[in-house]
Amino acid sequence: MKNYKINKVLKSNNKFLILRCLNNLDEDVVLKISLLKSNSLEREFERLLNLAEFSDKNINYLKPRYFSKFKDGPFKSLYFYEQDYIEGLTLSSNIRNLNINEFNYIEKLFFDLEKSSYDISNHLNQNNNSLTYISLESLINESLEYLSNSYFYKNLFAQEKILNNGNKLENLYIAIKKILSHKNYSEISKEPLRMILSHSNYHGDNLIFLKNKVYIIDPDVSISIVPRSFALARFIYTYVHDSADYHDYDIHTKWYSEGNPSFLLKRNISGKVDNSYKKIFGDLLNFEEKKLLFNKTKIFSIEEIKLSYLYCLLRGIKANQSNIKFLNNNNLDYFQEKGTFIYLNCLNYVNWILREL
Repeated sequence: MKNYKINKVLKSNNKFLILRCLNNLDEDVVLKISLLKSNSLEREFERLLNLAEFSDKNINYLKPRYFSKFKDGPFKSLYFYEQDYIEGLTLSSNIRNLNINEFNYIEKLFFDLEKSSYDISNHLNQNNNSLTYISLESLINESLEYLSNSYFYKNLFAQEKILNNGNKLENLYIAIKKILSHKNYSEISKEPLRMILSHSNYHGDNLIFLKNKVYIIDPDVSISIVPRSFALARFIYTYVHDSADYHDYDIHTKWYSEGNPSFLLKRNISGKVDNSYKKIFGDLLNFEEKKLLFNKTKIFSIEEIKLSYLYCLLRGIKANQSNIKFLNNNNLDYFQEKGTFIYLNCLNYVNWILREL
């Protein structure tokens, strides 16, 4: 590849190719290359430029160097941007390596991220006060509509009750409708959302730690309108996101063999790593403990952050629909599938909220 010497493939999927390289000045850089025909990478580049203006002593939105298009070679006509390589570990890597397990440390980071996202949204509101016709309720209902019509999930979605880890739970549609109609959530869920600037993607693999500073990469530009607290909800989502992405679970069920909507989630990672996540985020998989990160919000209301997290989980089900991997060649009772894992965790979450009402 002309002008670059590739050192490592950092990530590769059907959307992007991310490479660590030396450029023609022998500088250590990252290239993010779009494999899509859309303009999403250019919008991401512009989003990062705007966010970089809000960097401070604690939070640094990593400003990209430039945006361009390859003019020759195997990547000809593909767009990319160049960014400094940060020699640090992500939050998720630190957790999994047991380098961070103190709740108090993450509590400070949580507040820094909350304040940053709030300040960014307020700044833009001063210049653009136009309300939209979109609300948290409409975003959540749109996601429910997708699941109810998805070939992959619609039969599961149609069940009135689902047994998950021995608990008989209200299915998503019924539980969420009860939550949205409750006095604690009804008003805030219907409030029109404003056009705001947001990173929208504070999950742990996008936060890089180096010398007591956090560098933030990879904003999500796929959603045009988001609630102010959505980026923070994506931070809380780190526990579930990582569990799905790193295949930290197995699912035991009779759903595929007998049509029985009964599931058992089993963790397949070390107890030390699992406890490291729990110490930071709380028990966001089973909700058997009261010490959860939701309760540490200082700017956004707890109700808003809980609804944003619900929307985050619903989007996660859709985004992570993947091929089922059956773990036993003799039957269909043990499997892994990221979307189903998030679906079952969303079930636990909404039924926990119902119990708290």
